[in-house]
Amino acid sequence: MGTIVTIEVVGDHSEEAIERAFGWFRDVERLCNRFDSQSELRRLTAHPGIAVPASAILYAAVEFALAVAEDTGGAFDPTVGRRMETRGFNRDY
Repeated sequence: MGTIVTIEVVGDHSEEAIERAFGWFRDVERLCNRFDSQSELRRLTAHPGIAVPASAILYAAVEFALAVAEDTGGAFDPTVGRRMETRGFNRDY
């Protein structure tokens, strides 16, 4: 999603553990990228009001977004995607 990820390793950790951490970020990107037509997030948003299976990662992200929206009294609004797209925020830079 255009974010650079750096992992700082402290102590004795295996390359396998480091690769597993980067793999988690790749999974999040694959599932939650709003610009990738094959992402799980895009499949979810393509069918509003219809139950769609969701991975644990996407489910947790949506659940967290809704909790933040509630905690902020709507100041954070995870439903603004369509309105943002109509204003030009519809490109992957």
